[in-house]
Amino acid sequence: MAASAYEERIRHATDGTIDALRRCSSAEEVANELLSLVAPDCQVNGAAPVKPLAPARLAFLTNVLTSVVGQIGNLAAEAGVLLMEYAIPSSANGQPAAPWLLDALLGLARSGAVHGGAPAALMEQVLEATPVNECAAPFGYLEAKLEAFRAPAVRQRASLTLQRACNTLLHRLSKSQDARLAGRVLLFLARLLPLMERSGVNLQGAFDVENATPVEEPEEGAEDSLGRPVDAAFYRSFWALQATFADPPSAVARWQEVRRGVRAALDRLREEPVALTEAAASSLHISAKYLSGPRLLSLQLRDATFRRHFLVQCLILFQFLRAPHPAKQAWPALKPRQLEDVQALEGAVTGRSRARPSTARALRPASRALREEEEWALWKQAGCPKEPFERPDAPPLAPLPAPLARPAKRRRPGPEAYYGVTLGTDELDRLWNLTEDNVSGLPAEDRGGFKTLGQLMEPVLDEMNDPDDSMGGGLSKSTTYSWRTLRAVSRVNLRAFVAAVQAGGDLQVAARVLYPSRCPPEPEPAGKPPLAPAEAKPGDGAGAADEAMAAQPAANLQSEDEAMEAPEPRASGDADSQAIEAPELRASGDADFLAVDAEGRANSSAQTSPLPTEPEQSESGELSSPGPGELRDTAGPDARRDEERLSEPEQPSGPASPSPDPSFDEPA
Repeated sequence: MAASAYEERIRHATDGTIDALRRCSSAEEVANELLSLVAPDCQVNGAAPVKPLAPARLAFLTNVLTSVVGQIGNLAAEAGVLLMEYAIPSSANGQPAAPWLLDALLGLARSGAVHGGAPAALMEQVLEATPVNECAAPFGYLEAKLEAFRAPAVRQRASLTLQRACNTLLHRLSKSQDARLAGRVLLFLARLLPLMERSGVNLQGAFDVENATPVEEPEEGAEDSLGRPVDAAFYRSFWALQATFADPPSAVARWQEVRRGVRAALDRLREEPVALTEAAASSLHISAKYLSGPRLLSLQLRDATFRRHFLVQCLILFQFLRAPHPAKQAWPALKPRQLEDVQALEGAVTGRSRARPSTARALRPASRALREEEEWALWKQAGCPKEPFERPDAPPLAPLPAPLARPAKRRRPGPEAYYGVTLGTDELDRLWNLTEDNVSGLPAEDRGGFKTLGQLMEPVLDEMNDPDDSMGGGLSKSTTYSWRTLRAVSRVNLRAFVAAVQAGGDLQVAARVLYPSRCPPEPEPAGKPPLAPAEAKPGDGAGAADEAMAAQPAANLQSEDEAMEAPEPRASGDADSQAIEAPELRASGDADFLAVDAEGRANSSAQTSPLPTEPEQSESGELSSPGPGELRDTAGPDARRDEERLSEPEQPSGPASPSPDPSFDEPA
């Protein structure tokens, strides 16, 4: 059958449009080519007004666009790509053809050559030609061009067409598989249509009564999924409530049945334990229609998400029955006694939701939405007035009569505002400047507890092992830090505490007693030969006990409480085990040291704090001073005489005694 002349014109214009999409490098050029094919006397020339197309030419343009979309769809299917992503081979712009064509038609609508319904109709054709699983791409283009469709020249004729296209798309989408895309469609309509659009307010209050829930008849002796007998009466009454939820006005006629069903459901929810399923714990909620089989009801009542959906349905029904509505005049009204029942049931539902914090958090957005719905219903009953929502634009600002004054200077903080916080009153300034921050105002135990001895001595050990800080006199010479650390040392090792105090509070002296294995070798004083391996250090009166204490490792720094406890026995042959096996030697050495120190303090007016001592003159005439690692003699003359007397060897009264052990020197 030969084609008519009209069909030949459409085919010629279709081929020319596809060739223009391939050759042109901008949407404006495509629009001019399209107009030259449909109406040669109409050209888009910048901002110059364009005469609108006649109805016959507009119908011809619509047919051409339909043919072009069909051919692009066939080419995209052959290439195996989406319709909105197909680009014509060897095109000059490299852009997809369908969005390029829609942009050209939107430009014609803004110029006035075509009305705003033309690009909306083309968008509707694209959505209809796209499979459901690929509709996200063309709808994404629609969302991107929202402002163009909201322009006054386009929206007036495009709103109804786009609304029809979106409603058709919503009917095609699956409520469970495409819930996210359906939400995007609803949000697009809410942004496209103005708030006062009557097509979106549902003035008549129609309900979806066609959404019926099938209810099966349980067999006799049937068991549920948990192995319990199916409660047929409860099963029928529970799922019969869905018909009431879908058609709330019908609840007035059979209120007693509805009240008994809700009461029975709430009692059953109270008895059944809640199982937090994977769907309930997930933040992604899918709107799916539940199955209504008799064997599944026992499991569904334990599902937290299922229970929340039922409670929300009850709240929606109760709000509808309580709220006034003009359309209710045709329905039987609730009696005062029935209204009391509604309030009691609503209180039971909200009380049930507050019983579990997770349910209360989930129903909080639903309660807020119901309050907004009630205000929305009152606004519709008032005839949708514009005053509460639309306000006139603010008048333009008048020029200032005088230049702005310089900003006032901030009041400088007074002496009471030590940390620079000023709040306007002296008392508030004093309170906010007591400490630098809130953490500083807390007691030590609230800030994380006291530091252990190991934590306090760790910087001192690092300072001793760091050659750069060996002459710096850092924390080991700090008076404040030394005082805090020596308090902790006194609770753990009294000999280390006394040695550090006699050295002027030097923490390095205490560190050599506590952690000898972690300290560097002590430098020897000038002019003195090195000590023998078995020779004791001068001033160390504890003997073998001090050697055992010095040999005790302290690599793993203990806390104060752990250090005061008795150590556990270790393997024999180690220096640690030797120190533990001779506790009486260590105790006797500490007792002798303390006795000598106490006697010296009692007989001398010198203080226990370190005093400068005169340098001693050697036989060669040179002055000698204590080395950096030696302890100074801080006792008085009486104490030194006592030490000399004690250091003299005892004269034997009987037979000659053996010579003293050369491994021990006399006290200095």
